[in-house]
Amino acid sequence: MERKHVLPLLIVTVMIVTMLINSPTYAQTSPSFIVSEASRTINIGVFGTINVTDELTIENNGTVPVSSFKIAIKEKFVKKLCYIGAKDQENERLELKYLGLDENNYTYWQIFFSEPINPGKVKKVTVTTVYGSLVTPIPGTEKTYEFTFYYYPTIPYSIKSCRVEIEIPRGAETENETSIDTWALSPLTYKEFYFRYNYTRNSLIYVEFEREIKTYDIAYIKVTETYKLKNVGFANIEEFEFKLPEGTTRLSISDKAGPIDADISEGNLTTKTTVTISFKTGRKEVLGPNTTYTIYVSYLLPADIYLKNINTFYLLTVPIYPEVPALVIKGVTTIILPPNSKVKPTEAEVIPTVQRLQPQIEQNKVIYTYYNVTGSTGNLKIKITYIVNPLYALLRPLAYSMFLAAITAIYIAIRKVQIAVVPPTVEVPVPVPVPTPVVREFCRVYEEKMALMLEIDKLEEAFRTGRIKKKDYKRKMKLYERELISATKEVEKVKEELRKAAPKLEDYIKRIELLEAERESVKASINQLERSYKTKKITKLAYAKLRRQYEGRLRKIYSNMDKVIFELRETTK
Repeated sequence: MERKHVLPLLIVTVMIVTMLINSPTYAQTSPSFIVSEASRTINIGVFGTINVTDELTIENNGTVPVSSFKIAIKEKFVKKLCYIGAKDQENERLELKYLGLDENNYTYWQIFFSEPINPGKVKKVTVTTVYGSLVTPIPGTEKTYEFTFYYYPTIPYSIKSCRVEIEIPRGAETENETSIDTWALSPLTYKEFYFRYNYTRNSLIYVEFEREIKTYDIAYIKVTETYKLKNVGFANIEEFEFKLPEGTTRLSISDKAGPIDADISEGNLTTKTTVTISFKTGRKEVLGPNTTYTIYVSYLLPADIYLKNINTFYLLTVPIYPEVPALVIKGVTTIILPPNSKVKPTEAEVIPTVQRLQPQIEQNKVIYTYYNVTGSTGNLKIKITYIVNPLYALLRPLAYSMFLAAITAIYIAIRKVQIAVVPPTVEVPVPVPVPTPVVREFCRVYEEKMALMLEIDKLEEAFRTGRIKKKDYKRKMKLYERELISATKEVEKVKEELRKAAPKLEDYIKRIELLEAERESVKASINQLERSYKTKKITKLAYAKLRRQYEGRLRKIYSNMDKVIFELRETTK
């Protein structure tokens, strides 16, 4: 090659290399991060789970925006990992991607920011992990537990400063160090520690769980659950708490001996119901060490929330995991569909831990089996699409019609015999059929109205507690009020049709109207209470007590409304 061509070729080569180095694609493969501040809280749950919260302040000290970062956990601890999740400083959930195991026995996850971090900018991220089966009782001590864990967040970036706090259950004691501060940690700094603590109250508990979901009912989905509790610690279990999905109604709780009392904090269409069972009062059985106890739960979920009819198929969205504060060593959720349903291939949900949920399909059943989950994973919902056999949709009302026809025929035959001996002047009553379409339409529009009332209550609570700005509150309130006016008009229209079509159902309408009036009265009382508190006419203590009472009355009113609608739907069967 001639010397005169070398210089231009060299210049072109340098330009290409410079463009590659400065390109976002190249920079993205090697992000330049540093964690200016890390805070790790290791919380030991009362039932032996270990909940870890890592708060990381991440700086982009590179030259281009970066859209994700990585975290790592040693393989030995991944085996005990029940949950992993991440949120940003606005409390928005961030997407995670499982990357796999490397040659140094680190398992990696990639966490994607809601928006890229520009050069020189800072973002705060919170990573939550939950571990089970790490805490074990030390035989012969009758109160001492132990576990091994690691101090620092294992991330492939430098950490300027890190603070670690270990929180033990209230009432527990330890001689181990519970606070540590360190500086200038290199990437993937790893240091294990051994920890002991003494605890004489609630100890270790494992749960085996079963949930059966039936979609048969037109208005509601029937759910039955079984919680098998096993105390594997030293102390008696004093109480056990679990949560049920949004919209839970007609709740029943029992054990092998029959119904049991429980402290129930009722939720609504947007909040969960909390159930607390005490083993200290009112129970013959005590959940002592090495004993088991089984709880049976049944309830209904509104089909309008969890089941949608889209063209020719149904879309069912249901939670499959239990929400308990203990380790669920095994769980089985069975979804029972109408007979001869055709289930489309259900997409397996991949949990950020290496566990994959593969459904087992048996005739009209879809079965999910899972292991080592905790309450942190309780919001996981499975979506299943299925097609109902057209004959099933037709046969159900046909069966009802045939049943009613048989009853009517028997009734007429009996009346004919009676008419032969009864004077002709006596009128024979003719049964008036319930106008099923009107009843169902009324139930549907009223449930829409009730959902809007609940949303308004929720919005007012968010504004009162400062969780929403005044501008957003006014905008959303105006929208809800406009929708509520429209829904109320629709309810009044269908209500009049129902009154004309079925005068004998007037009692249900009056009960609904009475509950609405009671709700308005309670809402007015709450508003008056707020004014009295702001003008310092009542103390903070009195305000809090009265507000709890009013909110309890509101929950009861909504529950009663739901009960009336349920009973009204039952009249069509």
